[in-house]
Amino acid sequence: SCICGQLTRFLLSFCLGRATEAANQPVVTFSSSGPGTYTLVMTDPDAPSRKDPKFGEWRHWVVTDITGGDVKNGKILTSYHGPAPPAGSGKHRYVFLLFKQPEGVQFKPFPEERPHFKARDFMKQHNLSPIGATFFESENK
Repeated sequence: SCICGQLTRFLLSFCLGRATEAANQPVVTFSSSGPGTYTLVMTDPDAPSRKDPKFGEWRHWVVTDITGGDVKNGKILTSYHGPAPPAGSGKHRYVFLLFKQPEGVQFKPFPEERPHFKARDFMKQHNLSPIGATFFESENK
């Protein structure tokens, strides 16, 4: 079965394809209300497990300067890293967050390391306005 989801309030939709294809960057689109730019963040707050999230949030993907409601039109700050929960670590939540960007905001490159990302801090630091969120769960039994 496909891993797909939709946030109906803002019409953010994504599709990763079959679970075995989740390593491939998903197609993400949303309906934007007028001109403006947006940022999409994907994290795993459960790294390496929900019982011990010492690496959370794991930064899986960050795309900024998105126009036209299609992530393909954005600037990749963190390349996509598909779900890869450790075997036996239980279910992981993979969270998509969509933000409206203020005009003229500048983003610095991230360090290569992906653990310990804080989406809330990133939002505050860049004065981003939250638009919506959705998530899916994945498990490696």
